[in-house]
Amino acid sequence: MHYEIFLDLLFAENLLLNYTILRLSSFLLKRSATRRRSFAAAALGAGYAVLYAVFARYLPVSYTHLRAHETDQ
Repeated sequence: MHYEIFLDLLFAENLLLNYTILRLSSFLLKRSATRRRSFAAAALGAGYAVLYAVFARYLPVSYTHLRAHETDQ
């Protein structure tokens, strides 16, 4: 199966959602967080999401913890 991932849309979507979550969190917790700091944190998180999407196939994954739940007890 083949999927196409548009990295610019992935970045933009993550940026928007991360920023919204950070601003709502700071409002609900009544904490001081500037828009600039929230935007920087959201951009960092969105950048990480893009890097993960690009390099995910090269990361080793261990499925042993998943197989442990399949055994009959």
